[in-house]
Amino acid sequence: MSESNPREYDPFRGQQLGIDAAEVQGSLEARRVLGADAEAAVIASFLERTSAAIDARVDQRIAEKAAASDGDSTDSGGFWLAVVSVGLGIPATGVATSFSDSGSVLVAAAAWAGIALVNVSFNLRKNR
Repeated sequence: MSESNPREYDPFRGQQLGIDAAEVQGSLEARRVLGADAEAAVIASFLERTSAAIDARVDQRIAEKAAASDGDSTDSGGFWLAVVSVGLGIPATGVATSFSDSGSVLVAAAAWAGIALVNVSFNLRKNR
């Protein structure tokens, strides 16, 4: 809006909201034609359309922010799970293979399978 005439309509500003100059002019013309009795209804209708346009822009911005933040996750829980998994897996393998019977390799393999299962389930849950 210009400094000289604050009631002047700035069509560029209206386009940012998704409201064109013709719509504003139509509302003003309807107010003039229908008179003072219908003024509140004309204004309410215009404000409803403006509010819907603002809501649509807010929803769009929220969706854009959500889409941008999906790839920028700083959750390091997966990293620490991997560190703890290796930290537990190595000693479990050492203990299981320290026995001389043939089942010790199966016990170590079962320990690593359990660790892998925990890691896979964590990543599947996180990616939902």
